[in-house]
Amino acid sequence: MNAQSIKDLILSLTQDIEFSYNNVNGSIIPLSHDNISMSYGDVNKGYNDVDILLTDPFFNGKSLSEIIKEIEII
Repeated sequence: MNAQSIKDLILSLTQDIEFSYNNVNGSIIPLSHDNISMSYGDVNKGYNDVDILLTDPFFNGKSLSEIIKEIEII
């Protein structure tokens, strides 16, 4: 999966996305194009733009775009 693929999946609003990164589970819950929730471990954050979600250094200083090839969709 690459950044564009995950972006398209988020914007399709068809499903929640559950993943694992560094043996920690996370999820992305797209309620609408401007209301997206992402969690990783015990941390949860809301976003109003998918591009901000993709570039936010949410994962120990790295963004989803940076780690996308390392996550496992579960």
